[in-house]
Amino acid sequence: MPPTAQPAAPLDKPTLRHHIRALKRGQTATQLREWSALLADALATHPWFVAARSVMLFASLPDEPDTSSLLSAFAASKRLFLPAVVGDEIEVRRYSPDNVLTTGAYGISEPTGDVLHDLAELDLIVVPGVAFDPEGHRLGRGRGYYDRLFARADAQPPSPTRPRRLGYAFPFQILPHVPSEPHDALMDTVLTL
Repeated sequence: MPPTAQPAAPLDKPTLRHHIRALKRGQTATQLREWSALLADALATHPWFVAARSVMLFASLPDEPDTSSLLSAFAASKRLFLPAVVGDEIEVRRYSPDNVLTTGAYGISEPTGDVLHDLAELDLIVVPGVAFDPEGHRLGRGRGYYDRLFARADAQPPSPTRPRRLGYAFPFQILPHVPSEPHDALMDTVLTL
């Protein structure tokens, strides 16, 4: 059973980030690997992922659910994309096993593939975060990259659909309430165990 993520009282964003980091440090590497494998299985069978032709995943940091098995398993059957940090923005780049991944900002692996300019071509964006709540609020690392990406997607010319936003998190990252501000983008759903 995962530890409770509920602090004794509502916390501000910086304090909440510290609280979740402490919970992560309390997990064993084995437990995080097991949860990552279970999450990958759950995503692979999620109806939104199954139906999606173009998916933006993320290259996991050591404290995030590992997505490497998903990249390997679906590179041949789906158009996969990964984020790359360029200045203050996320650039969405095509992932292929043939691409060289380089170490970008904050030590994150980034693809060198073609840039996707029309975000409406994505069916699904799988989003990491520090914490999420059941209403789809997301607490990121504090730099606003994903919020700006979603604002760009929403500002593009209208399309029949926008990419669905799926938060992807370990169980202890789900809180009853995450503080939010008007610029914070909502997730359409959050996937956890």
